Amino acid sequence: MAVISAGCAFLQIAGAEGDAACQVPVVPCLGGNALPGPPLGSIQGLTAYVEGEGEFTYDWRYDNDEYSVSFDLPDELYAYYRDYSIHRYMVTEGDRDNALNFITDNDSVVVYVAECMDDLSERVGLDDAEKAELVLAFVQEIPYEYDDETHSMDDYWSFPVETLHDWVGDCEDTSFLYSSLMAALGYETALLVFEDHIAVGVSGEEFDGRYYEIEGTRYYYCETTGTGWSIGEMPEEYDEAYVLPVGIRLGPPTDLEAEVGDSEATISWSPPNSDGGSPVDRYAIYLDGEFVAEVYGTIYTLTDLLNGLEYEVTIAAHNEEGYGPPAVLFIMPLAQGVLPEAPTALKVKAGDGAVTLTWSPPEDEGETAVDFYVVFLDGRKVALVENTTYTIRGLMNGEEYEVTVAAHNSAGVGPKAPAVVVIPAPDEVLPSWAIPLMLLILVTVIVIVCAVAVQTRRSRRMRAQMMQGTLQMGGDSAPPVPLPYQSQVEGVRSEQPQGAPDTGPAVEGASIAMGSAPAAVVAPEASGDAQVDGKGLEPPRFCAYCGSPLERDAVFCSNCGNRVR
Repeated sequence: MAVISAGCAFLQIAGAEGDAACQVPVVPCLGGNALPGPPLGSIQGLTAYVEGEGEFTYDWRYDNDEYSVSFDLPDELYAYYRDYSIHRYMVTEGDRDNALNFITDNDSVVVYVAECMDDLSERVGLDDAEKAELVLAFVQEIPYEYDDETHSMDDYWSFPVETLHDWVGDCEDTSFLYSSLMAALGYETALLVFEDHIAVGVSGEEFDGRYYEIEGTRYYYCETTGTGWSIGEMPEEYDEAYVLPVGIRLGPPTDLEAEVGDSEATISWSPPNSDGGSPVDRYAIYLDGEFVAEVYGTIYTLTDLLNGLEYEVTIAAHNEEGYGPPAVLFIMPLAQGVLPEAPTALKVKAGDGAVTLTWSPPEDEGETAVDFYVVFLDGRKVALVENTTYTIRGLMNGEEYEVTVAAHNSAGVGPKAPAVVVIPAPDEVLPSWAIPLMLLILVTVIVIVCAVAVQTRRSRRMRAQMMQGTLQMGGDSAPPVPLPYQSQVEGVRSEQPQGAPDTGPAVEGASIAMGSAPAAVVAPEASGDAQVDGKGLEPPRFCAYCGSPLERDAVFCSNCGNRVR
């Protein structure tokens, strides 16, 4: 029977009668097909086009045989997909079409894993149907876990690279991965969306079993969760499905070969296994990630290469839909003589978004003198320099980089110096609010210090004045010191001031008139200070620090020890 929903597409179950609805338009895969070549983001991270080498290794069983595949998956590529801003769950029927954006058959890692599957199939002698079963068994080996356990969300759609990295997922994650791998191998696939499940349909005359048909194309059911399900076998609980055809995808070029010579290499290749439904009209060639040329044949010669230096050659095919996934080949032009040894004493200094390298020339420069050096960042050539220092800029602070350098002479590029790992970091700069705060604190401290000094000086002055006032005015703390009104020494008579009261008879030989209070000292008629036994009368002295009486000629206070003279 035919199922129609929201005025668009659905399926036809195998053996049912009825008309299929209109075909859902194919949504372009992530990254698009911009000219003049595939996005560089899809090229970066792709390892050598060889079988099974890399950091991630997974094993599985198919048809009683053990298989293993290894591949590299850079953290940067994983972070790119993990942080990619896209709707990652389905709420309404309109969200279903968004699932096609998660089919990334042109991704570098997906292409590499697909080629490993192709190599394994060819080695064992599997036909196209068995190859599809081999890939399905690989995907079914991924442990099933719900999104609320892996991502703390009720629903989270993962890109194939995320699933390969995490090696865990639910039905939509494994379906996106299987459809992407199959599309990269040249199979026509479709996503089968059920009410609470997602599976994959694969098209081909070599398959049999249960299928969905839309506009004359049969998509045979593929269950990607749980081991043991073959293509065409379908759980009974699933019936009606929304079919999203992925379409026939353009594959990568095949059979890449290189013939290297002196500073050059001739590259040849064969057309993709799948042309995506339209003829291939040209190819884009990249060298170490940089666009070189577009060609219309299947052979190209790269010139002006450095002998002894490894290069990454990337080639992608193009048809009327755009560029397909790339294929990669590594080449190295042969050295033409005795190469120099590696540079010595390599030192690295990290800076703000930059790394500065310094080194010394090699001990043995080889057949001829070194004419320049090659600087490498994470294995890629970034600069040719004639001196022995270079600064690499535009780096990310906090990221880890591996840098090294190699010497070049007329024979080619020699071996690299031992690589150094470095992490750029920003200079230690105070935040904008720190300097005003520091100035405020400094001014506050100065004000407090000045206030304390003024208060201390004022306290000392007041204490000294109080001590002197006690001496002159009298008080309980210290008795007044009696001073004479008049004195007569050896015949000098001191007369009583006019109006003063009579104080009694004069003493023989001297006359002293006493008043009612010691108000002042009356000096002799002669000029100069008053004299007692020939010495001047000096006022008593007190310590300005502690207020203690001081001896007449004292230099230090006997009480507090401070210098007073």
